[in-house]
Amino acid sequence: GNDRWSVPWGRGQLGDWGSFLDQTSYFGYVLPSLTALLIARRGFRSETIFSIAASLIMLAFLAQGGGRRIIMVTVGAALIVWVQAQPGMKIRKILAVGAASVALVWVMQFMLNVRTSGYAEYKYRGNTLEYVHVDDNFLRLAQIIQMVPSRHDYVYLRQIVFTLVRPIPRVFWAGKPVDAGFDLPSEVGMKGVSLSSSIVGEWYLAWGWAAIIFGGWFHGRLAGTASTLRDVGISAKNPIVYALAVMVLVAGQRSMQDLIIMSYALVAWWGVNRLVSPRTVVTA
Repeated sequence: GNDRWSVPWGRGQLGDWGSFLDQTSYFGYVLPSLTALLIARRGFRSETIFSIAASLIMLAFLAQGGGRRIIMVTVGAALIVWVQAQPGMKIRKILAVGAASVALVWVMQFMLNVRTSGYAEYKYRGNTLEYVHVDDNFLRLAQIIQMVPSRHDYVYLRQIVFTLVRPIPRVFWAGKPVDAGFDLPSEVGMKGVSLSSSIVGEWYLAWGWAAIIFGGWFHGRLAGTASTLRDVGISAKNPIVYALAVMVLVAGQRSMQDLIIMSYALVAWWGVNRLVSPRTVVTA
């Protein structure tokens, strides 16, 4: 019932060898999608019920971290898997996806209400928010455009390098960059918060409008690659890869870091496939 910062597995920005334990949660990202595939292919059996229970437990742990986009990616990918694994678009499917989407929005709003103070405090004070909260990305983007490059120079490749080296454990590279060369919260006089300007703002930080044009082209190429999975029929045969790819691109609109971090789920699914894929036995 405590806030998001009180979890025993939480850590600061800089981790040690114990940080490797944190990465195991990425395997949990694929669990709801695998459960949705089981429901679509086998119906509600004992293994399906067990998978649903395991998914709910995993989602509860992920929700404790307070990251709404993580829940959006995991549950959203599961919905896409469930749709892609069943041919045809029926009214039942449309209503089910619509109801699940509304429930997902409500859960994300509830997470916002409890993540700062915890559920115990929320239950005591009651619901004080009477609106659906969204990130102020447009405001932060406007602030960045106002500051850069008039007050702060472009960060150029520092933004790209900071993003690309994210998967490298700090225990192997103690001097790994801790920021992209521009800290928006400190620039606007705020402490202890993280502000998102969307990935558009990060591309602008790199090199202005030219970088935004390049970023748009780059994301278009990524989206085209994901679309190819559907065009060639892979989305029906292996809907988990397609669903995760789509949701990674959606979450990646928030920041370059999220584009990289959420891609870990695809790596995790590849690892799961390697572990459980049947071995072919060749006999003479």
